[in-house]
Amino acid sequence: MFDLLVVGAGLTAATLAARLKHRLRICVIDCRNHLGGNCFDYSSDGSFVHQYGPHIFHSPNQRIVSFLADFTEWVPYCHRVTAEIEENGEFRYVPFPYCHQTAECLGRTLSTAEVLEKFYRGYSQKMWGMPWDELPEAIRARVPVNTNQRPAYYRDQFVALPRDGYARMIENMFDGVELILGAPIDEWTKVAAKTIVYTGRPDLIPIPGEAATVGQKDELELGFRTLDIQFVPEAWRDESVCLHACSLRRSWTRKTCFARMTGGRSDLVSTETPLQAAPDDPTPYYPIEIPENQHRYQRLRAVVARYYPRLHLAGRLGSYRYFDMYQAVGQALALAEKITSS
Repeated sequence: MFDLLVVGAGLTAATLAARLKHRLRICVIDCRNHLGGNCFDYSSDGSFVHQYGPHIFHSPNQRIVSFLADFTEWVPYCHRVTAEIEENGEFRYVPFPYCHQTAECLGRTLSTAEVLEKFYRGYSQKMWGMPWDELPEAIRARVPVNTNQRPAYYRDQFVALPRDGYARMIENMFDGVELILGAPIDEWTKVAAKTIVYTGRPDLIPIPGEAATVGQKDELELGFRTLDIQFVPEAWRDESVCLHACSLRRSWTRKTCFARMTGGRSDLVSTETPLQAAPDDPTPYYPIEIPENQHRYQRLRAVVARYYPRLHLAGRLGSYRYFDMYQAVGQALALAEKITSS
């Protein structure tokens, strides 16, 4: 019998393990065959390639930065992005987020409506599968607002990358914890534990005596977006790390050069194309936080609580919230305190 079972081996699980492993007997289980969840990276020609798209650690909270610094050394990082936009029927390549430097490249100052139209409407529609005006405020509020001379993606925040990659940092956080990787999706139900933290897709939690999974009940199925990411060698001549395709004339949304991001000599470039996640996809990327899905999530929480009274839902998928890495760490630290005090 374990004191704590954590379903999923991403950053939320790693934070719980790092905080509680000296006090509790912990087991972590994941359907993937590696640690780190979507933060997983690997070394290629001296570069760290992020298998699930670029992950940039940024945080306004020094407590969270200091906590993770026990498991990695930080390398200061400045995120540079070029946007491909349409101007007079042609593609233009300009600094992003929109700022004075962008206006200089275009030769004119754009109105707020023009910035929204050229940089965000098409990109967001591809990303979320719905028009900008239908997106919840939680997502629209993530749009970077920038009036500086040069673009700055994360203003007034600590921004860095782990020196030896995210995978090594997370391995350090899990050190000494029992791990089960590459497990069947419902294997966690066979592990005896006093407390469970579930960080996966909540509508795939098995409900005893009912349907095989809650996700098979249409009224409780949640909506998620995922990414098709292709890695190909590509010559990269831009000084930026990422290229954002803002026009609907492109099906993809973002390209990333990992040598520009993490150093080294890798010529691998990732291209991301957003898709609707299948109902049985255990590892989607983004919850679609429209009101209908939020109502379903609340009903789902109530059903899960009846059958798993000692189960906590956490992380981006489990909480059904689109939050950043530092927020996942902060939530996990708070949950660790709750578990030890209960």
